[in-house]
Amino acid sequence: MVQKTSEAVEKIQAIMLTSQSRQKSYADPKHKDMKFQVGDHVFLQVSPLPGVGRLALPPLMLGVHDVVHVFVLRKYVSDTTHVLKYEDLELQTDLSYEERPVHILDQKE
Repeated sequence: MVQKTSEAVEKIQAIMLTSQSRQKSYADPKHKDMKFQVGDHVFLQVSPLPGVGRLALPPLMLGVHDVVHVFVLRKYVSDTTHVLKYEDLELQTDLSYEERPVHILDQKE
């Protein structure tokens, strides 16, 4: 009985190893080593929560953790068409805010 159990365990381990190597082969081609230097400009991949994805957080957001994982960063390639604006938001204690239109794009009568 011990021998049958040992053989079953070895068989399961072999199947798991095959599965893990298959998963690794799918993931490896997509993996890119990224290296950043101090002072590099980066894009931060943010979650859909409005106003919670900045690296330099305003004083009102002191409760939000300002450490991010490197996998959510993308290298910034300088482009003059990129316009970065910062507008102050009046945040509530639950980090929500009221959205207001900036300008009207179209209208009909």
